This record gives sequence, C-alpha cells and structure tokens, in this order.
Amino acid sequence: HTFAASSKCGEHFADGILCGMFDWCENHETLSPILEAALGYAKSSEDQHLEVLDVGCGTSTLPWALWNQGQRRVHAIDIDAAVIKSQQSLHNAEGLFFVEADITRQSLGEERFDFAVDKGTMDYLLCGELSAALQALSTVRRSLRRGGVLLLISIHPVSLWQAILKALKGHISFIELDSWSVPASTGDDRTAALALRRLDDVDDQMDGAQEAVARVMEQHFTTEAPLLTAERLDALREVWGEAEAKKTVEEAHVLLFPSAAEQAEYPMELFLEDLAEFLQTDPSKATLSLVDAEKFLGENQ
Repeated sequence: HTFAASSKCGEHFADGILCGMFDWCENHETLSPILEAALGYAKSSEDQHLEVLDVGCGTSTLPWALWNQGQRRVHAIDIDAAVIKSQQSLHNAEGLFFVEADITRQSLGEERFDFAVDKGTMDYLLCGELSAALQALSTVRRSLRRGGVLLLISIHPVSLWQAILKALKGHISFIELDSWSVPASTGDDRTAALALRRLDDVDDQMDGAQEAVARVMEQHFTTEAPLLTAERLDALREVWGEAEAKKTVEEAHVLLFPSAAEQAEYPMELFLEDLAEFLQTDPSKATLSLVDAEKFLGENQ
C-alpha cells in the first residue's frame, strides 16, 4: 500500500520491480478485523454508510475491499498518476473514486470524511522531509468530520506512534481510541495499527510541531531501535564476504537493508542522498568496503 508515495517511487512500477497489486504492511484479509473495529468507532449506527478516504492507495486492493464490504463511498487518493489510472481501469464501480492528489501540498477539503485509513503513507513520508509528513497528517485531519476516525497502519511500533502523537498534542491533535500490534505473516516484524479520533475543538498549530516530533524520532532510532545493532553487524559481516571486498552502491543497499520492508521504507534514492553526504562525492559510481558500510550505519542512526 502506497509504494507510489512519490513520483520516484512510481518508477518502481515502471521498471517492473513490482507488478500487479501490492499491499504495504499486511493485506486486507489479515487486517480485516482491525479495519472492522476501527470503522465501528466512526459509525453512530450499525447500518450507517460512511464517507471513506484511503490515503495513498497505491495499487492496493484495500479501496475495492472497503467498497465491496458495504462502504459505498470510498475516495482513494495517490500522488502517482499512473497508479490512479491503473486503479480506475481495474475498478469501475459507482461510489468508488480514484483521484490523483498530493496531500503534502494541497487540501482535500474541510470535514468531508467520516473515516480515513493510511496504510504506509506516513511511513514513507517520515523517510523524507518531516515538514511534509506533518503537513500530510494535518491535511488528513482537517478532511475528517468532527469526531471522524483515522486508522493509521504502520511498520513502526505502536509505542513510537504514541510518542509522536503525544508530541503533537496542541499541534495536530488526535485522541487514541485503540491500538493493535499484529505479527507479520512472514518474518519477525510486526504491523502496528492505531485508531485515532479527530479532536473537535483544536485547530492545527504547526509552530514547533516539527521540532517536537524530531526529538521523538531521534530518541527512538538512537536508543530504542538503533540502526546499528550487534545482530545487524553480525548478519552484514556474514553476507559481505571478505572485509576488503568492494560492493557497488546497489549491492551495498541490498546487503545493508535486506528485507523488502526496509528497502521500501529506505529506497535507493534516499540511500543515495545519505551516501552522497557520507562520502562527500557523487555516490552513483562509488564502491563500499565492509568498513565503509559499518561506518555509514553508525553515522546514520
């Protein structure tokens, strides 16, 4: 879900790296009980039909699944025009809308939706400019009706999102209704989900929000979930081979971040940006030794 969070990410589709439908985190079937519970928080009656927003739909099956289970007004948005065109060609149903939109730059309107779901868009945006991620969250919040619910699904742990939301109190305010930590269907990672209600009487105040969240992120990634761990170093040394062996940038990216989730969260274009700062030169034709790789991890906690 939302692998097409930017035009550069859309290149993954064009290059054929990902074909057909792709679901970030877990698929709809796995997350269905959580989705049903979160939808329940947005309903005032059991048979109420909601105006639903899918944030950064990508090529996920989620918009169709929401519509097919009875939410007959589903608005799925994505920044990538090719993704929207593909979804429109696959799913032609009354009340199911696919719209190109950039939530970091444009409004979705005020108080339009009863329920919104974000499955990975914030994950992707947090890899880039924090200001853009916060603007996107504010845009979604303002698009919710008073008392509307956002279901936030993420590869980051519930505890990190709770800390971020606490830091955003008075800036972009939600209250937590429920949270879940779902074991991954493959691997050891877990998927986090939080049901959040828009507070009725608080307007977004962006001053100081970026600094507050930056402190939370710094704390998390340096002490609670550091990039450089003994386990990661052992695994890296095992797959690298000879310590003096030089790897291309592409090879190093795969060895440093072996899982599909890590590569999606930290794609090659972002790796190149950080590598350029680390090497102080154009990284496109550079090669890295194991020592270089370990130093890079240490400096990019």
